Amino acid sequence: MHSRQLVALAAALVLSTACRSAASVTPTGTPAPAAAPAAMAQPAAPAQQYDPSGRWSVALTAQGQPFDFIMELRRGANGEFGGTVTSQQFPPMNINKATLNGNQMRIFITAPTGDEASFNITFTGDTFSGEWSMPGDGSRVSGRRI
Repeated sequence: MHSRQLVALAAALVLSTACRSAASVTPTGTPAPAAAPAAMAQPAAPAQQYDPSGRWSVALTAQGQPFDFIMELRRGANGEFGGTVTSQQFPPMNINKATLNGNQMRIFITAPTGDEASFNITFTGDTFSGEWSMPGDGSRVSGRRI
């Protein structure tokens, strides 16, 4: 072969090698495909809130004397609680307000004296315990589902 042919052959080999290398390289200015985002951790489901709806037998001390009554708690369509308190000593009393946070409930009732009584109770299964108070009175309170 002549030197001209050798130079042409060498040039052809260099060009073909360069073309193959360029084909496997991503051109500049074109971003490489992004990796798929990692799966995000799902937030924990909210804790299931205790449902105290139903009838409860309640015991407390009022004016130094044991006092028992039935409390009926109902959840309204709006999710708020209400209900009634009944006993043999007094006419039925409506629950004015009841707020639930987890298994703890705060209840407000207008007592026969006209004073507002408040109950702070904690439910554990089918029982509860806590405290109640009103001006000049109060004690521990306990109850069980009936």
